[in-house]
Amino acid sequence: MRNRRVGLRELLVATTAFLLVLPACSGGEESVETSSTTSGTVAVAPVSSATAPPSPNATTTTSTTTPALPVAGIGETVLVTADNGVYQIGPEGDVTLLVAGPIVYAVDDTQGGLLFQVDRGRTWEDGDSRSTIVWWIPRGASTPQEVLVPTPGAGHRLSLHDTYATDDGFAILYTRHEGSTPGVDDLIDRLRRFDVPNRQVTDLHLHSASVEHGYGGVATNGELIAGVWYQQIGSGCFIYDIDGQPTDLVPKEASDPTAEDDVSECRLSPDGRQLVFTVQNYYADNPDPATLYVWDLDADTAAASFAVSGSVGAPRDIDLSATNAVATFGDYDNRQTLVFDLNAPEADPIALPIVGRARFVDTPVDIAASVQVGDGPNYYRYGDDGLYRVVEGVETRLETEPVIWAVDDLMGGVIYRFHWQLDPETTYWLRADGSGETFGYHHPQFVASIEGEPSAVMIVSDEWDADMFDEDVDLLLVDLRSGSERRMPNLGFNGDGWSFPRSYGDGLFVGVDGVAAGCGYSDTVISFWDGDGNRIDHPHNPIAEPCGPCELSVAISPDGRLLAYSHRPDAPSDVHGRLVCGGHDDWWDKTRGILAEVVVLDLGTGDGVFRVAAPARASVADFDGRFVVVEHGDWVESTTASVVYDTWGIHQPVEVDGGVELVRRSVMDAPAITLRADGLGVVSFGELAEDAMATMTSVLGPPDTEVIVDPVAEQDPMPYGYAADRYFHLSGWHGPGLHLVFSDSNYYRDDGVPHFVGWGVTRPGLETEVGIGVGSRVADLVGAYGDNVALPDSFLDECAGGWTFRVEPVDLPDAADY
Repeated sequence: MRNRRVGLRELLVATTAFLLVLPACSGGEESVETSSTTSGTVAVAPVSSATAPPSPNATTTTSTTTPALPVAGIGETVLVTADNGVYQIGPEGDVTLLVAGPIVYAVDDTQGGLLFQVDRGRTWEDGDSRSTIVWWIPRGASTPQEVLVPTPGAGHRLSLHDTYATDDGFAILYTRHEGSTPGVDDLIDRLRRFDVPNRQVTDLHLHSASVEHGYGGVATNGELIAGVWYQQIGSGCFIYDIDGQPTDLVPKEASDPTAEDDVSECRLSPDGRQLVFTVQNYYADNPDPATLYVWDLDADTAAASFAVSGSVGAPRDIDLSATNAVATFGDYDNRQTLVFDLNAPEADPIALPIVGRARFVDTPVDIAASVQVGDGPNYYRYGDDGLYRVVEGVETRLETEPVIWAVDDLMGGVIYRFHWQLDPETTYWLRADGSGETFGYHHPQFVASIEGEPSAVMIVSDEWDADMFDEDVDLLLVDLRSGSERRMPNLGFNGDGWSFPRSYGDGLFVGVDGVAAGCGYSDTVISFWDGDGNRIDHPHNPIAEPCGPCELSVAISPDGRLLAYSHRPDAPSDVHGRLVCGGHDDWWDKTRGILAEVVVLDLGTGDGVFRVAAPARASVADFDGRFVVVEHGDWVESTTASVVYDTWGIHQPVEVDGGVELVRRSVMDAPAITLRADGLGVVSFGELAEDAMATMTSVLGPPDTEVIVDPVAEQDPMPYGYAADRYFHLSGWHGPGLHLVFSDSNYYRDDGVPHFVGWGVTRPGLETEVGIGVGSRVADLVGAYGDNVALPDSFLDECAGGWTFRVEPVDLPDAADY
């Protein structure tokens, strides 16, 4: 770009899309596990125009050519399981990320929800059946729940295949793989149907399985089931009825054990009158073209066929609708997903912008928000060796002295206290931008985003002394930005016991209420309060009646939907030693064998969604709606340890020495990030680097990656076209796929002070004010900006690393030089 204002650049057709605004190059119960693999890379490979072989009885034969970039949608909704998540592509080509993470396969539930399995990289030898759980996100929800789980300890694996609508809901088609080692006679594949409303499992078909024998690619249209059988020599299609009984519908062209060509994929049309299958000879010196047949089962003849050069690889997955066929071709290095028009077989196929296992969807998936399942817990770890931040497995030391307590400030920073021997009166605050502050409060409890408050609020016990139960103690709500206080006299401690909230979510404080009832005994309940500290009788309170003697701890999710609590029945209370007779040693000897139970409860229905046995002396320390932190230790030895449980079952529990507080990155009251020609809405081009980074970290938390070169060393090519001897700084956030660029010389200012000069986006999510972002089509772009958009003769901008366009402003000065 040539002038002071920077144009918009975006890649419109691939999941590796790179949106960029830079002065670059301007001079400046039982379940299923899937045995299938996820798709490969998103690179779009050319399709050869080699002549196709003759197609038996084909009505139309076409040879594919290089697919054109999609300028319009295909008129149908497509669900694609890619290598980094599940995407939905709408009829007009709009792309929505539904689930991010290592998903192995996903299908819609026919009701607007989504079923999927997570690839946890497990092997046969692991024997971890939980790696094959089928997860379900119902329509309108945003949290996965288990719908099919392998029998514990049986060594089973499950493979999700398909779903179909029933009179009262939907059913799931899946395989249970039974046995221990592939190739051994005891290995059996059991095709099953699970009716979701009445939770009934039906065995449909048994198949002895080994390395060279088995079946796969199973799918159903609700009346028939189709898939591929394979053996040491030969493969073909099979078609069963919905109860698993073989039919005589399979054409010989799709199932000939003596044929040299292999059949790799088979799918039925929605009405069951057509079968789509692929044929290819894998063993030729030069791989033969793969032929995709659409077979009319009534007439027993090919209605259409499509040939794709063998150079693009083997067909990996196919699906068929009334008007289109979709197939993925390629190997692990180069793949493409193509849509073939059944009504225009002579037309070139359209390459989908997302590459992966694609299937047509009659009822589009409509969940409340995109879900991230791949990442493990990010947390602060604290103890005798200091304070650490652990993000994506990378540990960063923040303090070297012993830390006894820490809590996320919800704005990218952390609040903590050193061990009492070092500083008993002061609470420390390390902000996201690296600056620090201290508080005089020495009994902070937790931090929450309170309704009606302008920013994060720290909850403090006002002047509480653990040895003075005869004094009334209130709670204070302290605004972290303004420092203002609000007193809550209904909550705290008094001479008889305590009413003590430990977390807050969606208008509710939750904690433990207790009254001393004698030596080694207390009446304890879980309590709910509103934002003013008034007690609420919640209809799904799991411990609403005194459970003494017992130990309780509790935390509510930030959205107020889930409750995590630990319950240790028959264990006398040990509240600061005041209720223990005989001292800590005697108490510990008597209670160390009593395990705690940790439960996650759906507060809307009262149903338990997670349950695990935890060590003795365990208590729920933190809960973000997915990960629950359970702290345990030995009071006699003065040791503390923590376990972080993934209540979705995706990750194994994380065991940590010391205390743990989950990292949260809340946007709080910060304005939304918008891709703009003058910046990002929250920050503008030309802002000092220090100020811009402080704002962005308050919104997104600390960056995941940073590259700072001061000055830029001579290299070829120079990063983003910058000259040597200049400051260059790149900051990146992996979640939104956002990168910020800073320099000390640009059109905005040339005073040698580093400032914000550009942004880049590599994932769907962030958009311009009119909804343009990664995954948008050219048609969307023209529709949004009309005559103000300029499409260069050559879309590919090697400097930006993607496809570019320019938007000429209509209300900004110097429009001609924008």
